[in-house]
Formats: sequence, C-alpha cells, structure tokens
Amino acid sequence: MVGKRVWNNTDDSNSENFDDSYARFGFKGETQINNELTGYGQLEFNLGASAPEGQQNEDTRLAFAGLKFGNYGSFDYGRNYGVAYDAGAYTDMLVEWGGDSWVHTDNFMTGRTTGVATYRNADFFGMVDGLDFALQYQGKNHDSQAKKGNGDGYSTSLAYNVDGFGFVGVYGKSDRTDNQSVDGYGDTAEVWSLAAKYDANNLYAAVMYGETRNMTWLTITGLPTKRRTLS
Repeated sequence: MVGKRVWNNTDDSNSENFDDSYARFGFKGETQINNELTGYGQLEFNLGASAPEGQQNEDTRLAFAGLKFGNYGSFDYGRNYGVAYDAGAYTDMLVEWGGDSWVHTDNFMTGRTTGVATYRNADFFGMVDGLDFALQYQGKNHDSQAKKGNGDGYSTSLAYNVDGFGFVGVYGKSDRTDNQSVDGYGDTAEVWSLAAKYDANNLYAAVMYGETRNMTWLTITGLPTKRRTLS
C-alpha cells in the first residue's frame, strides 16, 4: 500500500494538490519442469485508493507467462515491461517523477505495455558473467486514444554489470498506427538510450540519456518529431 499526495506548484495560477494513494498486489511464481526447463509467470494489479467507493480505478499492470531454457535464455508473452525500459529503469527509482521523461505506460515499448513477446539471455549463454541481452517483438494494438496505440515493432537491449557498475544500451523501432500517422510526423517511431549506474556499498547513482522520435507525447504541444532526455 502506498500513500501519496502530490503538490505541483509552478506559479501562483497553476498549482495542484491532490491525493494519489494506491494499493498493489500480485502473484509471481515458477515451476521446475525438468533439469533444464522452468515455467514462470507474473500477475500484478493496481487498485486506486484516492476516490470515493465505486469510482476507484483498477488496472492490470503485468500479466505474462513464459519458459526458461537453462543457459539458452527465457521466452515469455503477455503484458510486460518493454525492453527499452531496461535503460529507463536505471533512473526510475522514485515514487513520483522518476525517470519518466520518455518512459510511459502503453507508449510503444518504453514502459509497461501489451502484447509483447520477449526473449532474454543472462550471462551470454552462461559464457560471460554479467553480459545480458534481450530481444522483443510487439504486435499491433489499437486504442481509442491515439497515444496508447502502436504498430508492429521490435526493441533490443544489451547490458553489462561488473563490480557494482552497470551499463546498458537500448534501441527500438515501431510502425505508427493510422490514427497516429495522420498528424504528419511520419509512419515510424524510434527510441534509443544509454544508461550507467553504480549500485554497491549502500550507494546508488545513475545517469541516463535517451532520444525518441515520433514517440513521446506532450500534453500541450502534441507529439514532437524528436525529444532528447538526460536524467
């Protein structure tokens, strides 16, 4: 359960003060099928606690299942984190406003998203400690809100961790839906990002640089052709 109240005051005429508390629960497990094969899955739900009874929001954050094949990696499908989030996660450490400059839910493969098939491999087939990579495919998803839809796309990540230091690079490219491309910004959307962190000796520090094209929506001006972010 998280109790959260938001104060957002940019000037005397533009301020917000509201409750945004919520509760989250879920299930996560795995089962050993044989010496090399393991099945796993995860469900996670979010229950809003900031509105009167009958008006609370209920969301499915994660819902996926898959198989792990020893050193050959794992494959799963469902509602999961986009692989591009592998870089965004380095600076997404706060309850609010953490690493969310280009990381958004249901925005292609930058955050939690729907209909993704994900392959992950740890320690490069068991041959290089700390060297991990991932490949992901997302099928087309329609939504009444243009910014929540996506066309077919893929993303990939490569990470290396050693002695408390971590480095990761990600890239993703997707087709935009017909509802999105009518804005004249193009038929494809892209993201790439590099991030580094130090996580040892009770100290955590991270930096991330990312760039999106035709992907990150802005509330006031709409969708820019390019957005650069450092956090």
